Amino acid sequence: MVFTDGAWGHSGASVAAVIISPEGRKIKYSARLEFDSTNNSAEYEAVLLGLRKIRSLGAKKAILKIDSQLITLQIDKSYQAHNSEMKKYLETVQAYERRFKGFSI
Repeated sequence: MVFTDGAWGHSGASVAAVIISPEGRKIKYSARLEFDSTNNSAEYEAVLLGLRKIRSLGAKKAILKIDSQLITLQIDKSYQAHNSEMKKYLETVQAYERRFKGFSI
């Protein structure tokens, strides 16, 4: 299970992912984005951080807990991404989705 959060402010953006193993162990990751971003791009970067980390740990299934309703709706295909940057982020998440045997939000 992966909990993600991205935050944007006038001083920059940061992302975080907390991974909880099936045994209940927690691993926390965070990063500061060193490029211009929006709150939505920070949220996607947090999701991608979490997906990269669980994939590198050998996870076969992913359960994502995302605090952004917009990003959640785009990933579960209830809402379309209109902005070209958001479309690229969505396509990247969907490419990761195909690497897992189970994937839910």
